[in-house]
Amino acid sequence: MKSRIVRFVGIAVAAVSGVTLACIALGVFTGYILRPERWEIPAGYQGWIVVRYDDPACPPATTDGLYRVLRVSTAGRVCTSSSPGKPLSIQYSKYVYVSRNGAQASLPEGDWNRSGIQAWEIGYDPVAHVEWIYIGTVEQVKSSGPEPPFSSTPTP
Repeated sequence: MKSRIVRFVGIAVAAVSGVTLACIALGVFTGYILRPERWEIPAGYQGWIVVRYDDPACPPATTDGLYRVLRVSTAGRVCTSSSPGKPLSIQYSKYVYVSRNGAQASLPEGDWNRSGIQAWEIGYDPVAHVEWIYIGTVEQVKSSGPEPPFSSTPTP
C-alpha cells in the first residue's frame, strides 16, 4: 500500500513539473515571458528616467548573460532600437546604481511601505514607445508631477 502512495505522489509531482515547464516554454516561445532586464543607473541619480524604444536611430540594448541591459545616461535617458516586448508580458527587472569604478548597488522596486531610494515603474505609452521610471523615495515620487516627454536633455 505504501509503495502505491509513493508511486502516485511521484507521478503527480512529475506531471505537475512537466506541465509547469511546458507553460514556461510556451511563454518564452510566444514572447510573453521575456529575458530579465538590468537597469544600470549612474550612482546617486534621482528623478525621472525616460526610455524610448523601437527608435532605429539608437543602438540596441546590450546583453550580459541572461540579462538585457539598459544603461541610463546621467540625464536620466535611454534610447534603444530594441522593443520593450509584447503587452502583458512577464519580465523580471533589476535596478542597480553603477559607480564610476563599475561597482554596483541594488535598488529595490517601489513599495509604498518601504523607506529609502527605490525604483518606481510608472508607466508605458505603447503609441509613443516611451516608458517612465522614477528613482527616489516615496515622498519624492508622490510630489514628482506628471511624466516628462522624451528628449535628449532632462526636463525640470
